[in-house]
Amino acid sequence: FAYALGEELRLEGEQTRLWRILLRKAWVRTLPFCLVVLFLCTPANASRTFKTLQCDSFRKTDDPVAYESFLHSDYALDCGSGEYAAAQAWAYVSMSLWPIG
Repeated sequence: FAYALGEELRLEGEQTRLWRILLRKAWVRTLPFCLVVLFLCTPANASRTFKTLQCDSFRKTDDPVAYESFLHSDYALDCGSGEYAAAQAWAYVSMSLWPIG
C-alpha cells in the first residue's frame, strides 16, 4: 500500500511539473504578442485619458460673467456634471496606473 501511494504521489508530482513546464512555454510564446498589443494600445489610451481633462469654457449669453465648460472631445458632456466627475476620477486612476505599465 505504501509503495502504491508513493508511486501515485510521484506521478502527481511529475504531472504538476509537466503542467508548470507547459505553462511556462505558453507564457514565453504569448508574451511577445502581449507586449506588441500593449505597445500599440498605450498611446491611444494615454491620449484619450489626457483628453478627458481638457474642457472648453464658453460665456453664457445672458450673463457676461458666467461660464459653462464642456469636454473638448465631446461638447455634449458638461464639465460640471457628475458624469464628468466620474470620467475624471477614472482618468486620474488611469494616469496613476499608466507609469506602472
